[in-house]
Amino acid sequence: MADPVEFVVKKLPYDLSSHGGLALVGRLFKRINLPAMVDPKYPLRSGIANSDILKCYVAMLTLGKNDFEAVEAFRKQRFAHQALGLRAVPSSATLRQRFDAMGCEWSELADSINRAIKRKQSCEFGCWPQSCPRQCRRSTRGKKHQGQT
Repeated sequence: MADPVEFVVKKLPYDLSSHGGLALVGRLFKRINLPAMVDPKYPLRSGIANSDILKCYVAMLTLGKNDFEAVEAFRKQRFAHQALGLRAVPSSATLRQRFDAMGCEWSELADSINRAIKRKQSCEFGCWPQSCPRQCRRSTRGKKHQGQT
């Protein structure tokens, strides 16, 4: 399994990329261990793992793209592969076929993913101390946060 690249988030005096938020999405997928939640429950004999299919589609939604054809741009972007920890990027046809076959079942999966995200809530994304959840501020007193310089 390919792990997402570890990124340090800090404010810069210039814009990096409109896809920069994918780094945080990839970290979130890693924190909740999305492949462990998806792949054993929806196994495949061969082809692109269902977790990679979901990662791609959620990333597209994050960027405001809901058309299956938009995944074709991901196929050429090394940053997207690294940020999301993708082993493979599906074609638009594969993405459409998989959602046609599994879409209803995967809608139930959204609740368990949301619960996992809520359970793992902490300061791991490089937030400033004053914007961290209360329990995180207590556990990180005196420690430097990732986003802090």
